[in-house]
Amino acid sequence: MKEPAVTIVVEDGFMQAALRNILKYLQPEVSLVFRGSLEECLNGKTCPRFIILDSKLLPQPHCYSLEKLKSRNPEGHILIVETSLLEQPVLVYANEVILRNDTEKTINQKIKNFFDQASKLAKPQYDDTISEREKEIVRLVALGKTNKEISGALFISPHTVVTHRKNITSKLGIKTIAGLTVYAILNGLIVKEEI
Repeated sequence: MKEPAVTIVVEDGFMQAALRNILKYLQPEVSLVFRGSLEECLNGKTCPRFIILDSKLLPQPHCYSLEKLKSRNPEGHILIVETSLLEQPVLVYANEVILRNDTEKTINQKIKNFFDQASKLAKPQYDDTISEREKEIVRLVALGKTNKEISGALFISPHTVVTHRKNITSKLGIKTIAGLTVYAILNGLIVKEEI
């Protein structure tokens, strides 16, 4: 069974209706499903791409629940509807938070930003300033491979690897392995879980 585009974990009927109306207006093509608890998302066989979550339905400790959700579904995007006080670290896991006192205009803007942000993250922006071979080398460097290991994996000499690395540094201006790792993640050459 294919998971709907948006899973809404909200028990209040009024809030469900309001979110349904806002989403149908802002994102008319999305399919919605309502769940009664976060456990239904955590224990289900599929992982929703977008989750809109009422903060009062977060099991304690809040951070553990969201960390578990993110680890199960790293590509998922979370919007929290804050109806109760949240622990500050929870905000690390949320892509957007709607506050109790937000105006209708602000809520609409936050929901629009939530979907816009997610669509940008879904499409890695490859940098065309480096060649395909250089991208392979950046990927392997980010994965912690040595020049010798890279040369063996790509069937090129260690000297060629060093030359490519100098060219990459020159083109990108990135001199550290940590910097290349961040570059590789941001450009879709690796995912965080590979590190």
